[in-house]
Amino acid sequence: MNDHEKAIAFFEGAVLFVPDFTEAYAGMIESYTALNKPDHSDYARGMQAFSLKDYKTAQKYLESAREALPDFASAHFGLALTYEQLNRLEDALISIKIALQLDPNNFSIQQAQERIEAAIKAQG
Repeated sequence: MNDHEKAIAFFEGAVLFVPDFTEAYAGMIESYTALNKPDHSDYARGMQAFSLKDYKTAQKYLESAREALPDFASAHFGLALTYEQLNRLEDALISIKIALQLDPNNFSIQQAQERIEAAIKAQG
């Protein structure tokens, strides 16, 4: 209904516990574009690619979003998840720690950090 700020809040809630919710990211892309927020659109495009298992494309968009929006925890979180899928665990750990510093009460970020640390430890 063209209330893009409200729509983004709903989409963010939808992906809070389901980080691969493709349709929500498509909606975010539309709303961020309408609000002329290209860097946030890059984040949403990256997460849409992540949800479609296109990790190289996700990496490209999420790295762009991270550079443009260094205080946006979601970009760091998405990049950590992407690095994890690319088996770049040390990079994933760096990104997840930044995400957690920016959003210390986010349960999904906390869980991802534990998973990434366990994967690194398992590699020995």
